[in-house]
Amino acid sequence: MSTVSLNVKINSDLKSALVYQAENLGVSLSSFVNLALTQISKQKEIVINPSEALTPADEPSPKLARILKKAQKEIERGETYGPFTPAESKEFLNNLMS
Repeated sequence: MSTVSLNVKINSDLKSALVYQAENLGVSLSSFVNLALTQISKQKEIVINPSEALTPADEPSPKLARILKKAQKEIERGETYGPFTPAESKEFLNNLMS
């Protein structure tokens, strides 16, 4: 099986924690990530505990914060549509184009 490179950007504190955990298991960070990705691929799911996954450092970027604020105002004004079933989506889009 051939290997390829995968480049991801993560918080430096997270990397340090992952390196520490990998070392405790006696494997490299690359092997540790491969193990995790293989498990996700085989189980077809990712189990995340939100209270552990998010930290104050995970605040949205200023641009995303503006988009979220705008979306929240649209929701409050009732200017949103959906959610739709596939049939409802088709009908909604057809009505927009007519």
